[in-house]
Amino acid sequence: MAKQQKNDELAESRRILGQIEQETTYGRAAQKLRNHLGAADADQNDVIETWGTRIGRIIGFLFTIAIILFFIRYLISA
Repeated sequence: MAKQQKNDELAESRRILGQIEQETTYGRAAQKLRNHLGAADADQNDVIETWGTRIGRIIGFLFTIAIILFFIRYLISA
C-alpha cells in the first residue's frame, strides 16, 4: 500500500513539473517556435503544402540567424 502511494505521489509530482515546464516563458516560446517551423497551422492533409511551408519557414529562420550573426560580426569588427 505504501509503495502504491509513493508511486502515485511520484506520478503527481512529474505531472506538476510537466505543467510548470509548459507554463514557463521558455517552454511556451520553444513550443511556439516548434509549431511554427513544423507548419502546425498548415493543412495536414495536403502534404505538398505542409512540406513547402516547413521548408520555407526553416530557410527563412536560417536566413534570419545568418543576418543576425553577420550584423554582430560587423559590429565587433568595427
